[in-house]
Amino acid sequence: MTVSMVVTTCEDPAEVDVLVQTLMNSRLAACAQVEEIRSRYWWKGDVADEAEYRITFKTQTRLVDDARAAIAKVHSYETPMVLSWPIDANSDYAAWVVAETTLI
Repeated sequence: MTVSMVVTTCEDPAEVDVLVQTLMNSRLAACAQVEEIRSRYWWKGDVADEAEYRITFKTQTRLVDDARAAIAKVHSYETPMVLSWPIDANSDYAAWVVAETTLI
């Protein structure tokens, strides 16, 4: 069982809810963790300094492309960050992620 994390950011709490509900309701994520962060980055020639929310989703590795597509479909950013990587999870946790991201 291979489990992955998929991470994105957004600036609007309402969009956090949309992104989380989209992935959770479609069983593309077993859980989502939301953190308030501060981001500084280059954007169109200037350095932006923004409050954002980082959302970390846990899913099956085989669902990462579907999760990325779902995020891209509803994300408001012109260039959303969507990162993913496999994680070395303990077997009980990995089994839970797989169970929760398998449509019944």
